[in-house]
Amino acid sequence: ERKLLGITVKKFNVKSAEAGGDDKNITEFRKKLFRLSDRTGKLKFNICSKSSLQQNNRVSEKKLDSNDVFIFDDGFKVWVWVGKDATKQERNSGMTYALKYIKEYKRPVSLPISRIDEGREPLTFTEHFSNFNSQCCIQ
Repeated sequence: ERKLLGITVKKFNVKSAEAGGDDKNITEFRKKLFRLSDRTGKLKFNICSKSSLQQNNRVSEKKLDSNDVFIFDDGFKVWVWVGKDATKQERNSGMTYALKYIKEYKRPVSLPISRIDEGREPLTFTEHFSNFNSQCCIQ
C-alpha cells in the first residue's frame, strides 16, 4: 500500500505479456438487440438479434419496429430506442428494462444508457446498423 494524493492505494500485480495471453484469443463483443413489447397483453423482454460478424459486427435495422421499444447494447453504451407507436407501458418501462439488462447480463454498472425516439436517432446509434435510413437521423 502507498498514498497517492492523500488516498491509500493498494499494490496490484500486472501479469506479464506471456502470462496475459495472446490478443488473438480475445473474442469480439457481439452487439445485442432486445425487444420490449406488450402486444400479447403482457410485457415481454426478449433478445431478437445479435450482430453479424460477417456484416462488420452490425445489426439489421429491419429488426426495429415502430410498435415497440428496443434495448440495444453496442458494447460501450446501452440504447433505449422508442418506436413512435410504442404503447405507454412500453415507453415507461424502457429505462427500467435497460437497467435490468445490465444487471442480469453482468454488464458494467457504469455503462451509460441513452433513450432515443424513432426518427431522432444520432449517428452514434445508427452506425451500428446495416443500411440504416440516414434521412431520419440527427447528424
